[in-house]
This record gives sequence, structure tokens and C-alpha cells, in this order.
Amino acid sequence: MKFLENLPEQKGGTALLDALKYAASLFVQPRAGDAVYLISDGGENASRVGPFELKQEFLEKRIRIYWVVADSGNRYFPTEEEAHREWLFGLANGTGGQALQLDSDGKKESGAQVAAQLQQLYGQITDFYDLSLDMPTTRKWEGLRLELVDNAGKKRKDAQVLYPHELAPCVATADVTATK
Repeated sequence: MKFLENLPEQKGGTALLDALKYAASLFVQPRAGDAVYLISDGGENASRVGPFELKQEFLEKRIRIYWVVADSGNRYFPTEEEAHREWLFGLANGTGGQALQLDSDGKKESGAQVAAQLQQLYGQITDFYDLSLDMPTTRKWEGLRLELVDNAGKKRKDAQVLYPHELAPCVATADVTATK
């Protein structure tokens, strides 16, 4: 990604989590299919919002994160920033989105290859299914595991299922009124 090599070195902190928190706040009335498209190297060293709070908001609002990792593969990240990058990969996957890392190992991809990868990512953002599940009521965060199977019940290897991997607590209406 040649254009990254020509960018001037920036000084100061990067408040990426704060920026994502602001992006989530723009979704006042969240709807199925909402997504944030992030283009960033994932560096983070100045946010006031914490990772747990941010993750909770994205999952509660059902906002997916799609991250194009803008990284030429030769930048050094301090240990703390690298941990934020790893967490961000998990956040993208955990919200039902995806992280797309271009040219991470130093090999040069052609413009056509990059365009095809970005087009596929764009298709994942715009072409989605809204799956409704009957969930048991719970007062705690729960993990979720979905698999796409064929008619014989065998896991399909030709398709990838992207979905939020955690669900916010679901409390029945009767439980809410009973506790007031």
C-alpha cells in the first residue's frame, strides 16, 4: 500500500476507541445492518473510553465493525498499541463484521486484487441476513456459536458466517416489571 509510505509521520496520541464510541453514538435508532467502516492502522494510545464499554455498546446496538487495516507491514507498534490492535481484530469479528488486512506480510498485491478484496468486504456490509432466534432469558452476557450446514447437517466449507459472538442480557418483560 504505497500511499501509506508517503504519509507524514504524525505526532501526538491516537484516540481510536473514542472515535469508535462517537461513531456508535451516531446510531440513535439502530437498525438491522448498521455498520461502521473503519480504515486505520489500529494504533491506539490516547482514548478515555475503555474497550469493555465500547464493545458493550456495539453489541447492544447490533452495530458491526468492518476494518480495513491500513498497515504497510513495516511499522513498529509498542506492546500496548499492539494489544489494542489484537482487541480490535476481535471486536470486528465479535460484532459480526470483519477485519481485512491488506499487504500485511510485505508482498505487493495488485490493484485488481485489492479492489476485489474491498468489493467482497463491501458486499458483506451491504448484503446481510437478519436471523431471528428465540433466546432464553438471561441476566448476563452470553456467548453465541452459529454454524452454516447443508441439508445433510454437515458444516459448509464454501461459506463464512459473520455474526456477533456475544449477546446482551435478555430479560423477559414479566421479570422487568416484577423487579420494580
